[in-house]
Amino acid sequence: KMMKFKEIENKQLKDELALLKEQVHPHFLFNTLNNLYGLITQDQNQKAAEITLKLSDLMRYLLESSKTDKVSLKKEIKFLEDYLSLEKIRLTNNTDIRFEVSGIVSDVFVAPLLFIPLVENAFKHGLNALKADGFAHFSLSVQGKDLFFEAKNSLGKSLENSPESGIGIANLRKRLQLIYPNNHLLDIQKSNEEYKVVLHIQL
Repeated sequence: KMMKFKEIENKQLKDELALLKEQVHPHFLFNTLNNLYGLITQDQNQKAAEITLKLSDLMRYLLESSKTDKVSLKKEIKFLEDYLSLEKIRLTNNTDIRFEVSGIVSDVFVAPLLFIPLVENAFKHGLNALKADGFAHFSLSVQGKDLFFEAKNSLGKSLENSPESGIGIANLRKRLQLIYPNNHLLDIQKSNEEYKVVLHIQL
């Protein structure tokens, strides 16, 4: 009976994780298509064409990563770099977007698509709401068995929603609780001008 209960519990856990992972895809795609639509309506066809090409690469990775529980951290980093290059095409040259990576000596494996909700959040609730120049700085470092991801961005003057309230962050919290139940910390700090998230995972 105990074994049977454990099997049911494991299946429920897997089903819930699969559902949460699937929710990342439409959310990400919706945001990117919104970007694309904005450029087309502004007659920025060259930028729209570049985004379309990059979007196909990003979607390919989303499909690949959805089939597995763990992915190479190096591939995940490449995915984030591609997404950021897509945002750089869309935003003005005055926007300061940076992504620093350190400590990747040998490749490690992580649950897929953990960092993209934090990256998307910086643009959705920060830079998209700004009329003046803004910034979005991201960093990922591995120190032994500890992984640290930090997202920091300027905030718009008026925000319709709190950055913590989006489906992306709520979804991420659930996934972290299921995959790294006692081995993670998600810390969110907000001031009048800056929003900062630090995710710490023990691999």
